[in-house]
Amino acid sequence: MVNHDSSYSLAFVILILLLTGQKKVEGDTCSKELSSCESTKDCDIRCKGHNNGQGYCDELNTCLCSYDCGPPPQLNSNEPVRKCTGGLGTCSADQCNDACCNKKCAKQYKKGQGIGYCERLGPSIFLCTCKYVC
Repeated sequence: MVNHDSSYSLAFVILILLLTGQKKVEGDTCSKELSSCESTKDCDIRCKGHNNGQGYCDELNTCLCSYDCGPPPQLNSNEPVRKCTGGLGTCSADQCNDACCNKKCAKQYKKGQGIGYCERLGPSIFLCTCKYVC
């Protein structure tokens, strides 16, 4: 009888450990510019040291860092929604349009909380920009 009870207790403890070990934290992805860079490798190293993210050196030699920033805080309906702006890199004049940038934004900032648009910075420089809930 004691042997039966101890085997049930052991099974129960194992079940509890398995269930609590299954918990995963899913966060949002944020992006930040970390100044200029010479290569993606250089940018990636700085990004990993800055906030343990992934770095990418774009065509304008700007280091873009993507990292897990956690879920946005729960807001009461009377609190204002905070919006941030993030650069999604340059694009060519014939490929830069709001629909393309909006797709990039949705991919970069999960849960559809961003709106992407194409911005002209110079005669032949176009940048995809994203406004998102942060």
